[in-house]
Amino acid sequence: MELAEQERLQTTDVQSDVGPPNLESFSTVAVGKEGYEAAVLMHSIRQYSDKPIFLFADEAALNLLVKRLPSGVEVTEVPSEVLKERRKEFPENLSEVWRRGKELSSLFPPEILSLKMDAMLKAIKRTGNTLFVDADIVFTGPISCNFTTPLVLSPHFEDVTSIGGEYNAGYVYSSSDEFPYYWKQKFEDDSSFFEQECMTRFPFNFDTRTFSKSHNVGLWRTRHLDPRRSPQMHMKELGIKSLEDVTIWGEKLVSFHLHLRPKLLQRDPSYNIVNVFYESMKRSANEKHKELLRFINNEYIPDAFMYGLGED
Repeated sequence: MELAEQERLQTTDVQSDVGPPNLESFSTVAVGKEGYEAAVLMHSIRQYSDKPIFLFADEAALNLLVKRLPSGVEVTEVPSEVLKERRKEFPENLSEVWRRGKELSSLFPPEILSLKMDAMLKAIKRTGNTLFVDADIVFTGPISCNFTTPLVLSPHFEDVTSIGGEYNAGYVYSSSDEFPYYWKQKFEDDSSFFEQECMTRFPFNFDTRTFSKSHNVGLWRTRHLDPRRSPQMHMKELGIKSLEDVTIWGEKLVSFHLHLRPKLLQRDPSYNIVNVFYESMKRSANEKHKELLRFINNEYIPDAFMYGLGED
């Protein structure tokens, strides 16, 4: 990483989780059978917020999600022809433009990734701001931030920068209707790892803050942990406590980022984070966490098995 980028990362202010909250919408993308993950996402959003959810989805995902759509979801159906045309915008061999592009294309199809910008743009134009989240986000607390900058990014909080860059592309706040266009351009022309690595340079062009460690707890924080150790030990290493509520380093834990039914390539790196999530929810006395766990165990997981989530 260039020295200028390192200095910028070190000086980016952390977004406070103290309100009054001013988030006006959520946005997400769900495609194919794996898009059914959005059922848990939307269920968890509605435990804490009644703000609009802007969902971009194809026919396959909508067929699975139709019985799980809560109130206040605005659906934009994406025809298969549109996705086919989007795919033509990228090289047939994705390794020509992104590291491990061909190997990881089944996990990160670029035509689907490009829908993130569409979802954000529609939400921002309609409501003024949005939090874009991947379909495999699970909220365990409310978004109470009072946002004052046009962009807030979620760091990976890794000791060593991975090929994916400093920030995670599955958890992005913006109030700028210029940002989705900018992101799309960088994704196509100035990124070494899909739509994500380019985010390292976003703070040079937008006034940016970063989410705290309470948000977007994903496998990048747990894959270095010894899988032979118990989830309780991993929670201790991560600073997570689960009593009356779930906290991380003393602050309420707002969201996890995980595949509850991961694909083959994701299974080993997902093992620790999935176990930490379940252990945190089981130990929590928070009634919303108990209800979320009931929904996952009694409704989502049986459906996920039936629909073949996680099967390559």
